Amino acid sequence: MEPKEVTVSAQSVINVTLASSAASLDEVVVTALGITQERRALGYSVAQVKGQDVSEAQRDNFLVALQGRVAGLSMTPTSGVPGASVSIQLRGASSIGGNNQPLYVVDGLPIDNRTFGQGALVSDRPNRDNDYLNRAADINPNDIASITILKGPEAAALYGIDASSGAILITTKKGRKGAGRITYDNRFQVTEVYRFPESQTIYGRGTLGYANANALTAFGPRFAEGTKIYDNARSFFQKGFTQVHNLIAEGGSDAATYRLSTSYTDQKGTVPTSGFKRLSVRLSGTAQINAKLGVETSFTYVNTQVTKALRSTNGYLLGLLSWPANDDVTQYLNPDGTRRTISGA
Repeated sequence: MEPKEVTVSAQSVINVTLASSAASLDEVVVTALGITQERRALGYSVAQVKGQDVSEAQRDNFLVALQGRVAGLSMTPTSGVPGASVSIQLRGASSIGGNNQPLYVVDGLPIDNRTFGQGALVSDRPNRDNDYLNRAADINPNDIASITILKGPEAAALYGIDASSGAILITTKKGRKGAGRITYDNRFQVTEVYRFPESQTIYGRGTLGYANANALTAFGPRFAEGTKIYDNARSFFQKGFTQVHNLIAEGGSDAATYRLSTSYTDQKGTVPTSGFKRLSVRLSGTAQINAKLGVETSFTYVNTQVTKALRSTNGYLLGLLSWPANDDVTQYLNPDGTRRTISGA
């Protein structure tokens, strides 16, 4: 409704008729090849997320910020450690053995968001032990102007078989007309593990109720009264710390605009030695040559470094659960700096 002002003065009865607003009828969305169309003119359903909503979510990986914002979108992170990959499905799986993730298109250009195969480095076994970050996570959330999600067969009709599982169209920000502006913002965040797995603190190392210093299982006799028990899981995890710095310079005129954005993220995880660093620099510009010809160009540099701990059966968590409760896991080094063993041999 349109706002309306009425003078009260000495009237005891006031009749007000509100007028409806037609501003929402001009809403447009981005479809194939960056073409904008009015939402009401489309013959299919599309979902749109504003870039401001994504940046205000304060997520290092913007894909996590899409959870709960789009109907039919399922977001699944592999873990909570820094640099974890994220899988997104639209309206469920569409292929038994193929890739069920949607196609990602940035300013009309498709990108490959599949995780890096472990077979290229070690072996062809599944990526159970190691997790590799998706490339869409390299996009700076502050550079996103809007995200359009195509969930049905319309995506394949516009982008071919690669979009058979849907498409996520990302439109980045361009420079704004006016005097040059410089904007800086930062974010600091502390994370801490508050729920820990339960582990038994009654029985020591051994088998069949008999003590065995070489055993790695807790089937030995009960701990003697007065034995010091350590909470190894709680001692292992640390406080995580994240700092993000964003610096943006933009400006221009009716003929040309520019935008330079830089972002630096440094995240230390709750798992010791784990971390995520990303340096992103993006320069974009537009120029209107004449009434019928315009030019848009952009340059992006991203340097991402991820350090992760091993997962699966050889990972740290199962090792903590099987560590003897009467042994301090934090004292893992000998006085000479070598690694200490917990076996009696």
